[in-house]
Amino acid sequence: MFLYFVVTVMAIAISFLIFSKPVDSPILHGNRDVLEKEQILKSYADRRLARQMWFLGTLFLLVIGGNSLVYYVNATLDTKWSNVKPSALRDLNKNSFINYVKENKSIVNAAVTPQGILAIAVINDGRDKNLMAIYYCRLAKSKNIGVSGVKIVDASDANFTEEYASGTVLAKSFCN
Repeated sequence: MFLYFVVTVMAIAISFLIFSKPVDSPILHGNRDVLEKEQILKSYADRRLARQMWFLGTLFLLVIGGNSLVYYVNATLDTKWSNVKPSALRDLNKNSFINYVKENKSIVNAAVTPQGILAIAVINDGRDKNLMAIYYCRLAKSKNIGVSGVKIVDASDANFTEEYASGTVLAKSFCN
């Protein structure tokens, strides 16, 4: 909250610095008729009003832009650090997610490698598995499971160890 206040004060200060030069006042000396003096005063008033509107517009954009930047930075940092959990909780979430994935009847085995790849072994029925990989990538992201990609392998030659999962790759998807 304090950072929003600081950004707002800085925007006001910058706006004042930009518009600190005063508008030259009209010189009404000499032999001028009333109509000419009125036009000079109207021109002065119009310039002053235009300058005030530019000041307010600039101030508005600086305040909104600065506070939006602060909001974005805070949201980004919160997202980055919200994924940092104690290892027991992170593993529990991954294990429950793996169990959820294994409930699908077409999936034979599934595991998350230490590199963050969700490896899924399925029976190869000849259909394209890219949509399945994208689906599980999005599902993992929505459940806040730290997965960098999904690899779907053929269950007939799949080999799952604690370090990696290998086999004939049927589909890949990178989770951004």
